[in-house]
Amino acid sequence: MNLLFKNTEDAIFIYNLKDKEIIRRNPAFTRMFGYDANDRLHVTCLIPPDRQFEFNKLIYQLAEGQSIVDFKTVRKREDGSYIDVSMTVSPMHNVTGELLCAAIIRDISDQTKAERELKKAKKELQEIMEEYRGLIFKFKKEKNDFVYTLMDGKVLYERNDDPKKFIGRPVQEAYQCSQGDLFNKYNERAWLGEEVEFQFEDENGMVFLTSLKPIWQQGQVTEVLGNVVDITSLIKAEELLRRTEKLSVVGELAAGFAHEIRNPLTTLKGFLQLIQLDADEKNMNYVKIMLNEIDRLEMITNEFMVVAKPQAVKYEMEDMEQMIESVTQFLQPQALLNNIEMINLVEGPLEKICCDPHQMRQVFINIYKNAMEAMPSGGMITTNLALNTNYMTISITDQGGGIPAELIPKLGEPFYTLKEKGTGLGLMVSKKIIETHGGELQIESETNVGTTMTIYLPIDSIYKGENKLLERQKEGEIV
Repeated sequence: MNLLFKNTEDAIFIYNLKDKEIIRRNPAFTRMFGYDANDRLHVTCLIPPDRQFEFNKLIYQLAEGQSIVDFKTVRKREDGSYIDVSMTVSPMHNVTGELLCAAIIRDISDQTKAERELKKAKKELQEIMEEYRGLIFKFKKEKNDFVYTLMDGKVLYERNDDPKKFIGRPVQEAYQCSQGDLFNKYNERAWLGEEVEFQFEDENGMVFLTSLKPIWQQGQVTEVLGNVVDITSLIKAEELLRRTEKLSVVGELAAGFAHEIRNPLTTLKGFLQLIQLDADEKNMNYVKIMLNEIDRLEMITNEFMVVAKPQAVKYEMEDMEQMIESVTQFLQPQALLNNIEMINLVEGPLEKICCDPHQMRQVFINIYKNAMEAMPSGGMITTNLALNTNYMTISITDQGGGIPAELIPKLGEPFYTLKEKGTGLGLMVSKKIIETHGGELQIESETNVGTTMTIYLPIDSIYKGENKLLERQKEGEIV
C-alpha cells in the first residue's frame, strides 16, 4: 500500500475534517499542485473562489459519514492556475476519534478538454444543422419500412416542428406531396448502394433538390444520409436568365426584321392606294383586302419595334375608368361586327393612377383584342375596376374557350401564342409595360368557360401626385 501511495500518478492526501489541515500527501500531490513537500497546507488552498459553495456542501456530506466518489470539479494549483480533476474522498476516524478524510485526485484536464471540444463541435454542428435552409436526414431499413434516425434543418424550426418527433417514424409519413411512390423507389436505390439525386415540386409550387448517399460499414449499407434543398429561387433565376437571353435575341431580330419589312410595306401601301382611286367595283374588294393585310403587317412590325428598342415613358395622373371607357368605345365597331357585348363595372370610387397613358392604352387594346379573338361566335367581355389598400385591379373576362392550366405560365414569352396568326409579342409587350409601371398581370382561365386577365397597378404614395417617378422624369432619368 505504501508503494502505491508513493508511485501512483494520482494525488493522494489525508486531511483533518475539522481544521482542514493536510497531514499527509504523496509525491504526485506535489507534482500536480506545485507546493513544496514541506509546506504546511490546508485543503482550502486548493479551492477556487467560485467553488467555495460546492466545497462546503462536500464537507457537510463527509461530516455526515458519506463518501464522495468520482466527483468531477476544478482545483487550484500553487501558481494560481486551475486543473480539472476527478475526486474520490472517504471519511474515517483515527485511533483518537478524529474525523479524517482520505482523498484521491486524478488529473482529467486532457479528458475534460477533449470533452469540451467535442461538446463545442456538437453544438456548432447542431447550430449549422438548425440554420441549414433545407433538411438533413438519415434513415435505415427496418423490416420492410425505411425509418428516420436523424432529421434536422431550419425548415423544421420555421414550421414549429420538433426534429425528435421524426426519429423512428416511417419515412413515408413525412411525405407532403403526391410523389410518395417515386420517393420510395429512390430510397430503395440508395439503400442498394447507389448515390441518388432528384428534383421534385410540392403542392405550393416549391422546387426541391434531394440527394441520397449510402453509408457503408463492413461492406454493407447501414444507413442513408440525405439532404433536401429549396432551389425554387435558383430555378426562377435560371428561367429569368433564359428569358433575358431570349429577349435579347428577339430584340436584335425584331430590329432587323422591322427595318427590312417596313420600307417595302410603305411602298406597297402607297401604290395600292393609288390603284384604289381608279379601281372598278370588282377589283376594289381585292384592293381593300390587300390594304387590310398590309395594315395587319404594319401592326406586327410595330410590335417588333416595341421589342427592339426602349420606349419613351411619360408619366401622368390618369383616370382608369375614363381610359377603359375610351378604349371600349374605340373597339365597339369591331365588337359589334363579331357579336360581342362589352360591359364595364366599377366598384366604388377610384383614384387616379400614375402611368404612361399611351402605353396603358396599348395594354388594354392588346388584351381586348385577344379576348375578342377567343370568341369567334360572339359573347360578352366584362371589365371590372376595383380599389384595395395598395392596388387598383382591372379584371377583363371573356367567354372564350379558355386556356389549359399547363400553358398559362408560358404566356408572355416571345413567339409563344395560341392563335393561328399570332406572334406572341402583344402579350409580352403588355406584361413588360405593366411591370415597368410597378404592376403585375395575372391570368386565370377555365377550359370552355373563359379567361380573366387581371392587371394590378399600384396606388401607394410612391405613385401618387408629384411622386418620385414624376420627379425623376422631370430630371431626365426616365426615358
